[in-house]
Amino acid sequence: MNTMKSCILSYVALLAVAVANAIWLVATHQMEIAPLAIRLLPLVLLGTVFWMPRTRGFIWLAFVSIIYGVQSALMIEADGQWPWSVVEILAALALLITSVNQAQRLKSKQNVANEQA
Repeated sequence: MNTMKSCILSYVALLAVAVANAIWLVATHQMEIAPLAIRLLPLVLLGTVFWMPRTRGFIWLAFVSIIYGVQSALMIEADGQWPWSVVEILAALALLITSVNQAQRLKSKQNVANEQA
């Protein structure tokens, strides 16, 4: 599969799991929606990297995926949270791997273009 397509797929997977987890937390633990919406904000904002593909954007996407993985690991002890946390950690890991691969591909493509110029 194309690295960009796999990166988009892993991004959508992490976003879907994070949204579903937020809905579950609001429904079962009576948490407020504002902190959960703020938690989703970095991932939503970095969705623009797919329309303007730059190496730096995919590096930021990889960094944000690490943050989501760490947040999920810290939330694993909450009551009934471990299945969501495990799935979110796996989705974050997939996004980390695919975004780093995409950044490397864009960087090598840029290096080839610079050598030909």
